[in-house]
Amino acid sequence: MSVIRMALSRIGQWRRAFLRSRLLWVAIVLAFLVGGTSIIELLVTDIHQREEAIAQGRLISELSTMRARLESEINASIYRVQGLIAFVAVNPSIDETQFRALAAEMVRDGSHIRNIGLAPGNVLRFIFPRKGNEGAIGLDYRETPSQWPDVKRAMALGQTVITGPIRLVQGGTALVARTPIYAIRQSFNRPGERYYWGMGSIVLSDSSLFAESFAPRHSNAGLAVRNSLGVLFGDPAVFDEPSVVLPVRVPGDYWEIAAMQTEPPTFLDQAVWETRLLGYGLLAILLVVFVLLATSYRRRMQDSLEDALTGLPNRRLLINRLEMLIPLQLRRGGQLYVLFVDLDGFKPVNDSFGHAAGDHLLVALAKRLRENTRRNDTVARTGGDEFIVALPDIASHSHAEAIAAKLRAEVFRTVDFNGHQISVGCSIGMASVPADARDMDTLLSVADQRMYAIKQQNKRAATTA
Repeated sequence: MSVIRMALSRIGQWRRAFLRSRLLWVAIVLAFLVGGTSIIELLVTDIHQREEAIAQGRLISELSTMRARLESEINASIYRVQGLIAFVAVNPSIDETQFRALAAEMVRDGSHIRNIGLAPGNVLRFIFPRKGNEGAIGLDYRETPSQWPDVKRAMALGQTVITGPIRLVQGGTALVARTPIYAIRQSFNRPGERYYWGMGSIVLSDSSLFAESFAPRHSNAGLAVRNSLGVLFGDPAVFDEPSVVLPVRVPGDYWEIAAMQTEPPTFLDQAVWETRLLGYGLLAILLVVFVLLATSYRRRMQDSLEDALTGLPNRRLLINRLEMLIPLQLRRGGQLYVLFVDLDGFKPVNDSFGHAAGDHLLVALAKRLRENTRRNDTVARTGGDEFIVALPDIASHSHAEAIAAKLRAEVFRTVDFNGHQISVGCSIGMASVPADARDMDTLLSVADQRMYAIKQQNKRAATTA
């Protein structure tokens, strides 16, 4: 038989097998779980991204505030000595008494200023406070390799330059802000001309500066500051994978301040678990509802297409198949036979042994009919004790009669029920396409009439005997 005809004739059977397949339902449930889980985890990922963006925004805001405070503290310290620089510019012959008076006033409120110095001709002559800094008096920058390059850079730029941290001659390390001083000549030949007088410097406590700039801190982020020479404050590892990096405006140098989230914010964990709890709870509910609906649908489909007792196709499925088979047989010139099988003597079985025996008998006979027909044949139970067998692609009428005789013999074989041997007979009416009919209703009607005629004939024969 051709592949096309076999496929068309078995569409109904495939549909039923498809719906009954446990593998299919397992696949659907797995797809539902995978899809639901994917959606929930996408939501969790979205929450992660949104909350991390919020945390990033907060970190940028906090870091911007700390940067502003750092710049403000540096500029405030530098600004305090601008008066001294201006005084020297117009009074290049400043003496120790004048210097101490001015420097003491400037250091009084400068919490980060360790000392102030003046170096006329690049030799440190004035320093305040003097106590503890005596070792720096007389330092010639030109003969100090560790400081002379920075002094030359300040001279070349003609502006304040912050360097460091450097190791001080008087001990310890600090940041140094150096400002070149250009005094006004008082000579008769070139009055008002500016000339390089020397270098003014303030030494800033880096620890005090950073402590004041970065307190109080409320984030759990790692923090670090670096300049062109290296890391000034914090853990250098922060710059390996920083969350935020901002430039710091510092006179004569390039600074950066960086922060890194060391721990996820606590509200993120709460939001994630709340989303998962709600999502998976809803997924479980939907899965239960889906299983209940699928089970109900499967049961309804089985009930609508199968006989509940025997598992054979019912009349509805038989009609669907005949509606496909009849046009196919007419187009291809084949013969389709229908056998209308009605059991004889079935009612006495129910009366004598009970309905359980009758049901047992019907199941056994249904199995025999199915086992003794081809895979592309259809055996359907259409009534209480009625079966219809559809036989497509039958070669001849004698072939159909042979099949009918074989089925009749199977029905006549006894069936065991709780030790009782039960037997019934049957009447089989045949009709074919295209010999007897070209449509389904006529085909079934002819087969029914012939079955009824044979049944009457069997009754008369039984009465005569």
